[in-house]
Amino acid sequence: MVTEQEDGAKVLSLADKRAAVAREAALRARQEADARARAAASKTGKGGQAAVPWVTYTLMALNIGVWLVMVGFGVDPKNPDPSDLVTWGANVAGQTTQGQWWRLLTCTFLHGGIIHLAFNAYGLWAVGRVTEQIFGKPAYALIYVGSGLIASLASLAWHPIAVGVGASGALLGVLGAFLGFTFRRRSVLPEEVVRSVRNMTLILVVINVGMSLFVPNIDIAAHLGGVFTGLAVGYGMARLGEKPALTRKQAQTHQRKVTTLVAGILATLIGLGIALVPRYDDAHGPMGRAIAAHQAMLDSHEALSEDDPQAWAQAIEDTHLPAFRAIEAELEALDEVPEALKEEIEEVLEIMQGKRRALESELEMLKPRAPARPDE
Repeated sequence: MVTEQEDGAKVLSLADKRAAVAREAALRARQEADARARAAASKTGKGGQAAVPWVTYTLMALNIGVWLVMVGFGVDPKNPDPSDLVTWGANVAGQTTQGQWWRLLTCTFLHGGIIHLAFNAYGLWAVGRVTEQIFGKPAYALIYVGSGLIASLASLAWHPIAVGVGASGALLGVLGAFLGFTFRRRSVLPEEVVRSVRNMTLILVVINVGMSLFVPNIDIAAHLGGVFTGLAVGYGMARLGEKPALTRKQAQTHQRKVTTLVAGILATLIGLGIALVPRYDDAHGPMGRAIAAHQAMLDSHEALSEDDPQAWAQAIEDTHLPAFRAIEAELEALDEVPEALKEEIEEVLEIMQGKRRALESELEMLKPRAPARPDE
């Protein structure tokens, strides 16, 4: 039997629950409206003014600007030499893991030619502007940089002998973040925005798969590292961002906390990656110097050997033999190198040793002999 007091308490309790549910529903509706507004802001901003996704445009300008500067310094615009890319900051295991960790980031602003650059710039323009409006500028910049760094680490672990460049890992991280957000909160985005980015996603996936099948040296590990990082971050931010907020200021404060939390997680993962990735000796440096020394020897031989044999002998003794011996010592000292590179190092070392012995024999022949002493 229920007393009148108990019955009234139950009625009051149910009313409170209904009111709480209504308040939470109103808050969620307001948040979803805000999300729709941010998504639509890629077309129209406050007061009808066109919103400017300046982080996306800045990233595009950096990628294009770096390429223009490199070309201005004589790098081939269509097919840059790997040694030039390494000079400008490419990701290569023997140098990155020996303390030059900044290459994890700089490599994301380098490209293997104008076609590579154009593809990534277009992808960033097509996907980045919308994604920037969804997540906000700080979180969007974090997604781009974080995905790019983890993509570079994945490349180091999977392709330690490759020279890694390109914004593809960061770009696919941005794309993954958009998809991760739609997995959790697709209903808050305008259908035309979802459809447009979905079509762009299919284009990017088809092109990447096609290039990986028919074009050599495509860094699939970096692509996968970038896209999975973006997916996780996009979904996580969407999930964590669902906390009800009474005011816009509370929502912005919560968004900053979510961005800070995700930044901490990404920094931890990147730190673990740096700690765990295998360390390798720098084989590219000595091998590049071996090629340069051999070419210098050929040029000197062509210029001096016939017209001035004694000058050629002097060049052998003073320049070429010391260079060859120093490079031999560098190659022989290499210990921690990827298995796939050991055979190539042995071949280069054998070539250098053979050329050095040939130069020693030639020098012996070119040295002026002392006149024979007359028999007493």
